[in-house]
Amino acid sequence: MISFEEAVLVAIARGAGTVEAVSDALGVSRSDVEKALEKLMAEGLVRVEERGWWIFKWRALVLTRRGFEAAARAYEKLAELASRLRERLARARGESPEALALAPAYLLPLMLWMGLLDLALLDILAADAGYAPGIDQPDVSYA
Repeated sequence: MISFEEAVLVAIARGAGTVEAVSDALGVSRSDVEKALEKLMAEGLVRVEERGWWIFKWRALVLTRRGFEAAARAYEKLAELASRLRERLARARGESPEALALAPAYLLPLMLWMGLLDLALLDILAADAGYAPGIDQPDVSYA
């Protein structure tokens, strides 16, 4: 399992260079990301750089050398977890969605964003469990 801070490091390493981008990648609030970043900056794993010029300046999140090393270790753990989750989802097809309990909620969006999990596999499991989007919507025909 990887911690939330490790997930933030992986998201930054994969190109999420702002608090908003990390928040979107993990599917969490910006305030949660900001709290994690405070801890990561205090540990010397992340720093903030000003980019752009004049009125087009923004604050970019950048990993330090130690941050890259920690992100690489977290990525390996994440890839292993995604592999185990794919296997478990494949076995659970037609059963309950309890296979998803293997990963915390913030990891699923990250794994999807990184291409470690296939959205189609999650859709199949959700449909088998009765959670398909639009399942209660009436058919609409355009005559």
